[in-house]
Amino acid sequence: MQIKRKISDYKKERDAEANQEPALVYTDGAEYVERDKGGVVFCRLKERTGKLDDMLKTYFEQASESGNAVTGKALVDYLKNHLPVEIQEQIKTDFEEVNPLD
Repeated sequence: MQIKRKISDYKKERDAEANQEPALVYTDGAEYVERDKGGVVFCRLKERTGKLDDMLKTYFEQASESGNAVTGKALVDYLKNHLPVEIQEQIKTDFEEVNPLD
């Protein structure tokens, strides 16, 4: 129920906002990203996969050890490479489209 409320709040705030927000994959350095968008998208992805916590922990540990910068694009590429094929279209929608919660 909390996610549905956050999605509703996101849509209301987005519609009232004058700035155009980018897709999540392109938010590095963006001037505006609605505060709940990323959290809602990750919660929905976790509901579908059930294993997101360990996967994200591994990703951030590997990025830290390698010294590579963590970017939205790198994270999305990692998710695409480590989640089942049937989730790929949802990842694309959630992270690469501007309004994934519509």
